[in-house]
Amino acid sequence: MQLYKFIDSSKLTILTFAVAGSLLSARATVVFENEGKLSGWTYTSHDGSGSVTEVSSPVYRGSTALKCYQTWSGSGDYTLHSEAVKRDVGQNGLNRYYGFAFYLPSNWNFNSSRGQSICQLAADTACGGQQTEMFQLVGSRLEVKRELVNPCSPTRRTTTVASSVSAGAWHRLVIRKKWAADNTGIFEVWYDGTRMINEVNTPSSFTGSELYRWSIGLYANFDAAGSRTLYIDHARCATSYSEADPANWNGPGVTFYSSVNYSGTASQVLAKGTYTLSQLAARGVANDSASSVRIPSGWTVRIYQNDNFSGTSWVLTSDTSSFTSISGLNDAMSSCVIE
Repeated sequence: MQLYKFIDSSKLTILTFAVAGSLLSARATVVFENEGKLSGWTYTSHDGSGSVTEVSSPVYRGSTALKCYQTWSGSGDYTLHSEAVKRDVGQNGLNRYYGFAFYLPSNWNFNSSRGQSICQLAADTACGGQQTEMFQLVGSRLEVKRELVNPCSPTRRTTTVASSVSAGAWHRLVIRKKWAADNTGIFEVWYDGTRMINEVNTPSSFTGSELYRWSIGLYANFDAAGSRTLYIDHARCATSYSEADPANWNGPGVTFYSSVNYSGTASQVLAKGTYTLSQLAARGVANDSASSVRIPSGWTVRIYQNDNFSGTSWVLTSDTSSFTSISGLNDAMSSCVIE
């Protein structure tokens, strides 16, 4: 109490609010999030005839995702942005995780000779706007190109994240950056829940105090006239992996989809429990409509053909991208038990 003896009431009030604010900030783990909406980003970028729009299908979860579209006539600039951008989500000294889900349509062209960027972390440095990371698809391979330390004469490296990325399915990417230009940095990358890159005690940024922006979507690099489309959803910057991974949003739970490959209409996230036909319908699962499901590790889903847990049943214990591969299951669920 003696500490505040000579502090007047107005200053004490200010101090109280400052302490309370710092405690709330320390507890908060989500810095930014977006559930497939145009609102909330610092801006969207779409060169030429490109666009970034909200769509209702495909979605990772929830009601909307962002469709990033670009087209090239065959002349002029062939590197074209259609991205959503959030500024000021990285800086030296911070420890941040960046997670999002992306979807390549079934007609995605894997034969391009040039890389197609889906994610960038960048800053405006003394030598111009530069990426520390650019995640791009080269053929079906997902790789990350990096530039580090001195922005005017950077150290460059390229690392494969996944050897083959499939079209027609949602994928998750989570990036950890302990931002540092010296050997105290950390760089980790998870693809579909598996850690693919784990670099510690290594530079992970440029020197300086610049703030970094996060861009996700399509930065197309055309080698022939045509168009490209990429879908993104559930983007989050957080201070832990569990918060950043799209699979953990709204807590763990089961999500059913009306189409294969986790597309079409998505249900609410279902907790453990029993669900009759009417209870499923109230949570976004129409009768005889489910065609794929996401299931947290260690959970079990028992699906019944009829209401009230009767008729033929099927037991699933992991993500299942297509019910058509299981005899009689597609478009057949009328009730289920989740354990």
